[in-house]
Amino acid sequence: REENLALATYSDLTGAITSWMYARADIAANADDFIDLAEANINYGIEDPMTKEVVKLRCRDMETTTEITPDAEGHATLPTDFLEWRQVTSTDNPRRNLDLVAPSYSENRYGYRESDLPEHFDIVGTELRVYPVSTTIIELIYYAKVAALSSTNTTNWLFTKFPNIYLDGCIYHASKWLRNSPEDTLYFQSEFIKGIRSLSETDKASRWARAGTLSSGQRP
Repeated sequence: REENLALATYSDLTGAITSWMYARADIAANADDFIDLAEANINYGIEDPMTKEVVKLRCRDMETTTEITPDAEGHATLPTDFLEWRQVTSTDNPRRNLDLVAPSYSENRYGYRESDLPEHFDIVGTELRVYPVSTTIIELIYYAKVAALSSTNTTNWLFTKFPNIYLDGCIYHASKWLRNSPEDTLYFQSEFIKGIRSLSETDKASRWARAGTLSSGQRP
């Protein structure tokens, strides 16, 4: 759900957190912590206590495209805001999509690290590694972290479009910090999860509702 709350900037959010949590002075001093924790849940997930499902935000506004260049060993550093890959394409002529494999498969099949046109990739730590080894530029489409709010980065796309998700997340963590009743904390948590799930599912529906065929590769 998208709501027209009076929230436009980081300072609006910190003020709202204080206001919703009984206007306690100590809340304001910890507002940055609540924002950071909510953003971690948005990017990496939060467990729904009812279903035990880990709910995380994935939508088109998080998608970005960049080019990365493997070194002589076929290793390329992932972007610092990388969360999950959507598509990995070798820019050889003709271009082609690469398939994800497990590191154990890479070791078994490409143990000699021969060089050729890449067919597969794996991800280990902060690196994407292509097999066979190649230095061809790789086009990477991926989900990027929601840019963190701060006093110097006062807004981002999610806060502009769905301030309720931010506020619900911050209030949930503030409620835990205040040791509010379990019922109150669970309510705020459920509202936060509901907002994340609703945006993800709405985005998925709008992306695939009229799709007549399934493309190869990773599905959302």
